[in-house]
Amino acid sequence: MILGKLTILTMDDDKHIYEDAYLRIEQGEIVEIGSMASLKEEYISMEGKICLPGLINMHTHLGLWAFRSLAEDMPDRLRKFLLPNERRYMHSDLLFHSTRLAAYES
Repeated sequence: MILGKLTILTMDDDKHIYEDAYLRIEQGEIVEIGSMASLKEEYISMEGKICLPGLINMHTHLGLWAFRSLAEDMPDRLRKFLLPNERRYMHSDLLFHSTRLAAYES
């Protein structure tokens, strides 16, 4: 399948942006990106669309899911509520299940 006439934002080292480009997709994977000027095949028009990489959040607190929304109105919530309760109640089972539920939710 070829999707064409779209803008493609990449996550390569140069953060390259392809304007008026196409994507060749085979078996669910992108195998080629190129300029529409070089394309000689039929394509599915995606004119006016942008293709961008999935957003990746590398800084998460999935294990703290069990404490979410608790004491949100408390001043200095982190030091007065979250950290003491994490030290007091967090254990491997709670961490495992909190992370698992947060991952399902994500």
